[in-house]
Amino acid sequence: MGPQFYIESERSITPGNVVTYRFRTLQVSYRFPPLCFAFARSRMRSPGSVALDQRLAQTGKPANQQTRRSHMPVNRFSRRVTLALAAISVLFLLGFVRQSRGDKEANSEQVRIQRGFEIAPVSLNLGGKDRNLVGLGSYIVNTSGCIDCHTWPNWAPGGNPFLGEREQINTAVYLAGGRPLLNQPGVKSRNITPDPTFGLPAGLTLNEFMNVMHYGQDQQHPGRILQGMPWPVFGKKTDYELRAIYEYLRAIPSLPNNYQKPSNK
Repeated sequence: MGPQFYIESERSITPGNVVTYRFRTLQVSYRFPPLCFAFARSRMRSPGSVALDQRLAQTGKPANQQTRRSHMPVNRFSRRVTLALAAISVLFLLGFVRQSRGDKEANSEQVRIQRGFEIAPVSLNLGGKDRNLVGLGSYIVNTSGCIDCHTWPNWAPGGNPFLGEREQINTAVYLAGGRPLLNQPGVKSRNITPDPTFGLPAGLTLNEFMNVMHYGQDQQHPGRILQGMPWPVFGKKTDYELRAIYEYLRAIPSLPNNYQKPSNK
């Protein structure tokens, strides 16, 4: 239903052929799902209308005998103003909804970043690092099974939760590799801590790390596809999340290989 505009008025002719108008109502309504704009009934009275009321009261004649109702269309300017207000209200609502959604997403990421710092089992070197990426990377690494494969044994003595003990990660070999792969005899998980010379996780640049995570390309053996690492799963993460993992691995302590010979995983 489109907009409706009208002004209700009363006209009276007093002695001397003086025409007096008394404006009763200005009502504007506009329906636009799911919004409905309505301006309440209002009464606007001119000085002439007040005098008319007084004269009618003195004569004792009913007002309906002296007046005639009429409707005058509201001018085009009023319509444009009303439609403009409606459009502004719609845009404001859309912006508010979009802002609320953005706030929720931002709050969700901040929660994961904070949680990442809470569950990091080792001290972190944040110098020259993106703090938010480090926190998010910690959350991903420590909740996605990375420790299960790249920390061996997983638990410190007396810290195995599967035995009813209070959980304690084996930080002495945290992410230093060494876990034997049952389906690949002789193959062990690799050390993914920063190398002591350049501070690169597993000795990989960011681009090399991305190739490993997206395509499983073995950087130590060009042309070979990694078989033990679940790179098809991690490759589905966003580049932002993979950068966060890389940034976290840059921040953890550098440890020597937890195996005697180079691993093929």
